[in-house]
Amino acid sequence: MPCLSMEGVMLHGSRALRLLLVTLIAGCQPAAEPTGTGGQSLTPTTPTAVSAAANGDQPAPATTPFVSEAGFQLITFDQMAVFPTDGSAAQTWTAEGDEFLCTGKPKCYLHTKTPYGDGTLRFDYKFEPDPKITDPAKLAGHNTGVLLFIQEPHAVWPKSIEVQGKHSEMGQLRPNGGAVAVEFQDSPEVRESARNPVGEWNSVEIVTKAGAITASINGQIVAVGQPGELTSGLIGLQAEGHRLRYRHLRFAPAQ
Repeated sequence: MPCLSMEGVMLHGSRALRLLLVTLIAGCQPAAEPTGTGGQSLTPTTPTAVSAAANGDQPAPATTPFVSEAGFQLITFDQMAVFPTDGSAAQTWTAEGDEFLCTGKPKCYLHTKTPYGDGTLRFDYKFEPDPKITDPAKLAGHNTGVLLFIQEPHAVWPKSIEVQGKHSEMGQLRPNGGAVAVEFQDSPEVRESARNPVGEWNSVEIVTKAGAITASINGQIVAVGQPGELTSGLIGLQAEGHRLRYRHLRFAPAQ
């Protein structure tokens, strides 16, 4: 064994003493917290209101109020009336928030109190079919319509031009109450691809100009009509035997 000098022994002892001190100091420190990716602490945190809501412990946030596009004015429920006025249809139409709920019976219509002429009408609507109905033909027969240029006297149905809301004919144009029929081009293929199934919302845009009517479903034009005898009048929503909802009825007059 090689001999160690006194200097070497003292140096070796000094290093050992330093190591012993370091070990003792480290043992007195608390253990470091484990970290995740990026050095973020994995220490549990108190759940936030958002996470509680996600677990169903808090009510869902309120729906953002609908805001009309520039130039459009909402047509509210209190700006409309129901025909017939004998009380038979008093419970057919009700307001639920910004939606108009229709029971579908008896046949009647909710109409504006003031007339409208050239401009753009927009709205959404959806049927609420009986879950037991699965026959495609019966679903396609769900019916409603939007009456344009309504002329008095009121009747079921009044003199007007109807933009069909019936699912199988959505967007077609037809006369009511003795109005002269208007010629129009219809696009069945576009209708088939554009419309959403019964039970889902469909967005409708109707543009009128000097009696000519253009109807679009979910952003796609399905019918283009030629000018007719009627150019202004009340706007009506039909109840024709099927439960449904309308919402966000709004109109922008032509500039």
